[in-house]
Amino acid sequence: MMELASPDLRLPSKRSVYDGRPGKDASMRPMPLIHRRDHILPLTNRLELLREEHTIDMSEAHRRGNASSNVNRAAKTAEKKGNTRMRGWKVLAVVAIVALCSVSLGMAGKAKKAAPLKSKAKPKRVFHVVAFKFKEEATEKQIGKVCQDFRNLKKKVPQILGYRAGVNNSPENLNKGFTHCFILTFKDAKARDAYVPHPAHKEFAKSLGGLIADVFVIDFQAQ
Repeated sequence: MMELASPDLRLPSKRSVYDGRPGKDASMRPMPLIHRRDHILPLTNRLELLREEHTIDMSEAHRRGNASSNVNRAAKTAEKKGNTRMRGWKVLAVVAIVALCSVSLGMAGKAKKAAPLKSKAKPKRVFHVVAFKFKEEATEKQIGKVCQDFRNLKKKVPQILGYRAGVNNSPENLNKGFTHCFILTFKDAKARDAYVPHPAHKEFAKSLGGLIADVFVIDFQAQ
C-alpha cells in the first residue's frame, strides 16, 4: 500500500489570521478555498485507495472462505464415502461369518449323521453258547471238575473276553436232558475262530469223552 503524505489541515490559530489591519503580515491571510481543496484532494485519493484495498481484501477473504468451504465439503464427501465403504466391509464380514457358521453347522450335522454308520461298522461281539448233557453215571464231583476246567479256559485263551455258566432251571421241561450251559464272549468272529483250534480248547474237549452224553453248541451276534 503506497504511503501518502498526510496534509496538514490544521486551521491557522487566531493570532496568525490576517484581519486586514495595517501592520499585519499579509502572508498570514486565510487560505483561499481553492487552495484548501488542493490540500483535501490527496486525502480523498487516500480514502479511495483504502476503499479499493478494503475491497480487494474482502474479495480475497471471500475467495479463501469459498476455498475453505470447498475443502470442508470435499472432506465431508470423503468421510461419507469412507463410511459407506466401512459399512460395505462390515456387511461382507457379517455375510462371511454367517457362511462359515452355516458350513460348520452343516459339517457338524454330517458328522453326527455319520457317527451311527461308523458305530455300525464296528465288529459285533460273538457269543459262544455250549450246553452239556452229562451221562447218568457222572458224579457231582466229576461234573464240578468239568465246570472248573471250562472256567479256566479264559485264563489260557486270550481271545475269550467273558465267561458265564449256570444250571438249567426252566419250568418248561424243554431242555431235552441238557442241564449245564456255558457262554463265552469273543470280540468278533475272527477271535472265535482262533479259539476253536486253540490247544487248550482241544485238551479240554478230550477230557470230556467219558462224561458227556451229548453236547449242543450255538454262536450268535447281538443285534
